Amino acid sequence: MRYSVIIPVYNRPGEVDELLQSLTVQHFKDFEVVVVEDGSSIPCKGVVDRYADRLNIKYFSKPNSDRKSTRLNSSHTVS
Repeated sequence: MRYSVIIPVYNRPGEVDELLQSLTVQHFKDFEVVVVEDGSSIPCKGVVDRYADRLNIKYFSKPNSDRKSTRLNSSHTVS
């Protein structure tokens, strides 16, 4: 079974870096990572790019909106 780890983010590149680092050392590897940036003024695309060779990772950026919209948009991206 495959899983998706969906990470909505707003101005938190340091925390995203820590989270992605922790995912690289997981024993279970059958998952994808979807990072959805919600209009951040401090983008984390550079952080995400550093993990592209170690994780099955996708990055999306969208204009700022409420959390619920970001989560719903993320789940439609994965489907």
